[in-house]
Amino acid sequence: MMSSLVENMEELASEIISSFRNRRKNLHELQEEVKNLLRLFETERLEMRAGLQKELHDFINDLEVRVNKLLAEFEEERYRAEQIWMEMENKMEHLRRVK
Repeated sequence: MMSSLVENMEELASEIISSFRNRRKNLHELQEEVKNLLRLFETERLEMRAGLQKELHDFINDLEVRVNKLLAEFEEERYRAEQIWMEMENKMEHLRRVK
């Protein structure tokens, strides 16, 4: 009877140890899955960040082109305005001399 009890206890201990080993194995597998998911998330984040940086870079380049175009147009308008001003001054000087 005593040996039967010992055998049952050994069998139970073996089952408990086996259960813990399986749980530990499952935990390690879950841990690996989590690590893989984190790596995947990091990769996705970096790709998304790179995409956003490219969009921002393209937007800034486009904005720079537009600003440069507006500056060129402004310079043309300023030059025309100076030419008109000089013509008006010349006409006014001419009118003063004619009087």
